[in-house]
Amino acid sequence: MASNLNNSQQKGSDVFYDVCCSVCEEDGIHNEGLFHCKICFKTYCDECVKMHKKLHKDHAVSAKCDGESWYVANKVGDTIELCEQHTTEKLTMFCEDHEQLLCQLCLLLKHRQCSKVFTLAEQAKSNSQRIPLVQVTKGIEKSQKRLKDMVDRGKDNIKSLKASYEQICEEILDERRQINENLDRLQQNTIRELQSIHERLNNSIEDDTTRCLECISKLKIYGAKLKDNILPERTFITLRKCIDQTAAADSLLKSMIKNDGTDIKFQPNRELIQCHADCTDLGKIIIGEPQHNVDPNKIVSIEDKSEYNVLTATDKNACSITGICTTSNGDLVIADWNNNCVKLLNQAYKL
Repeated sequence: MASNLNNSQQKGSDVFYDVCCSVCEEDGIHNEGLFHCKICFKTYCDECVKMHKKLHKDHAVSAKCDGESWYVANKVGDTIELCEQHTTEKLTMFCEDHEQLLCQLCLLLKHRQCSKVFTLAEQAKSNSQRIPLVQVTKGIEKSQKRLKDMVDRGKDNIKSLKASYEQICEEILDERRQINENLDRLQQNTIRELQSIHERLNNSIEDDTTRCLECISKLKIYGAKLKDNILPERTFITLRKCIDQTAAADSLLKSMIKNDGTDIKFQPNRELIQCHADCTDLGKIIIGEPQHNVDPNKIVSIEDKSEYNVLTATDKNACSITGICTTSNGDLVIADWNNNCVKLLNQAYKL
């Protein structure tokens, strides 16, 4: 049986579950916890629960199929008496100075100097008169409702966040398309300028080449005629034209030398390249301020009303409360205008 148990654990050791078997987890193996013992405060897989039932036949074991929140409910119930900071220590005391439940380690490490530390039994007796149960129950119900509303708002916010994400993705793609269109326009303008310059230079070279060929042809004809035995007048005319054509050829060569070896070069727009290089993104992603939708027509009603005496022995005037706020632990801070002071009330509305 031990061999079968070991093989079963090894098969599940590479899978992680929300709730793992406590026994297997101690050996570094992750098997799904399907059963929970309310007495042992542990969860068990299919194999480990068999051994547990043999060893502890009187222990109540609940199965995961009994309800979706079986483990959460049991876990909260099992750990309610344990310290949240030192999870293996039981709560045994209460510090009135800090309004905190304490275990032995809490007392030793942080509350040794506190003057008002009582055992839970002592505090339970004195507290039964100070904190009305009905009021606490109402507070729990209100907190649960507010938390549920916040969960619903969280779901709506996730949907809204997804819609914003998809919209921004479209805006980024649209901006990229605009940049591509502008780059295409710049490319087309540059290519058109290149084509114009190339055509102009090419035509100039072709014209010069044609004129050179014409000069060569004429000089060849005139040179041949000079060698023929012709009349003196015709010889003079031919000689004169040879001289003129030679001068024209020299002039043409001088003008062609200026354009000889002409080439086209490309000078990149360094400002544009540097501008793109300096950019780290297409735009900044900004987290907007949260929007709280408040109904201006909502009727504000008073559900409950209570009066408490906050006058102290040192107060010289009647109290005039002009401000109030709640601390993170549920205490109240009130401003007393007439006595120029602030006062701290605990959850039982005691100074």
